[in-house]
Amino acid sequence: MNLNERLMLKCLNLAEQGGSQTLPNPLVGALLVKSGEIIGRGFHERYGEPHAEVNAIKDANNNVEGADLYVNLEPCSHYGKTPPCAQLIINSGIKNVYVGMEDPNPKVAGKGIKLMMRNGINVKVGILEKKCRELNEAFIKVITRQRSFITLKTAATLDGKIAEPNGYSKWITGEKSRRYVHKLRFLSDAIMVGGNTVRNDNPFLNVRDNKKVLNEPFKIIVTDKMNFSKQLNVFKKIDKVIFLTSENNEAQDERLRKIKRIFLPETEDGLLDFTNLDKILFENKVYNIFAEGGGMLNHSLLKYNLIDKLYIFFSNKIMGGNSSVNMFGGDTFFPLQKPFKVKIDTVEKIDDDLMIKAYPNGKY
Repeated sequence: MNLNERLMLKCLNLAEQGGSQTLPNPLVGALLVKSGEIIGRGFHERYGEPHAEVNAIKDANNNVEGADLYVNLEPCSHYGKTPPCAQLIINSGIKNVYVGMEDPNPKVAGKGIKLMMRNGINVKVGILEKKCRELNEAFIKVITRQRSFITLKTAATLDGKIAEPNGYSKWITGEKSRRYVHKLRFLSDAIMVGGNTVRNDNPFLNVRDNKKVLNEPFKIIVTDKMNFSKQLNVFKKIDKVIFLTSENNEAQDERLRKIKRIFLPETEDGLLDFTNLDKILFENKVYNIFAEGGGMLNHSLLKYNLIDKLYIFFSNKIMGGNSSVNMFGGDTFFPLQKPFKVKIDTVEKIDDDLMIKAYPNGKY
């Protein structure tokens, strides 16, 4: 990497600290460099609060005249929750601005870059652009398509099994892989699981080991039956729970009846119809969903082609058996002559596990 790329990578690491707290805004980090030294750092910490550029300038005690600014996303040029950052940069006397990618938001879309250039600032665009786009891929889909971004993560044995016949699945992968999953959860504003996962595993569906989490993610439970015990861990904060179900289902317990429900139609075989699910979730202001489903939820997301990004963690274990739970259940079958293909992006070894990151429909 050259110097500009190394500094942009630092911006991306800063930006990531915002996690899901910035949604539906993007993840943005900024660095100010003067006389070869970093004099200011900042990132967008929370939706509605100052942007990364503002925080970096404050961190530098406003001693930024003649400095270089590095930022992974084009500075905004419009009034929203906060004033335009491009005008602040102009007023501060910054000399050069290095931008990772143009803002896909139609309200910006190059206008911030043009405004700075018209006012005598040297602007260079496209530094580590692929990495910058991946960090904000959920934001790109949300802002350009008005639909939520859905990531599916599944953990399986080498032979593709995700649970024993009775549903038991703790633990297929190692501790380091599970810590990585919590990092991915931190970037999402909702965790989606099936009803059987809640009943069998009694998960918390939270983000552990991260002090920057101000708002826990929503817990979306996909279920065609409302027979849950109110004592389950996921119901400790019912204001963060959403049932994805049909209008025919109603919880017997009064406390669970207070939980928000998003209704989906049923198919002829009694399953939930996931048509336009990403649009429905967007309309309910849930933007970046991290699905950790069992075989049936995985099947539904695959069947309706709703997986924007896929993580598969393979352990070094083999379970075997015809009755153990497959990674993708259901009756949808893709023959080898017409398979469902994904674009494998990376394969990474994590201790004794393998992590595959793939995109079923390409990158944004």
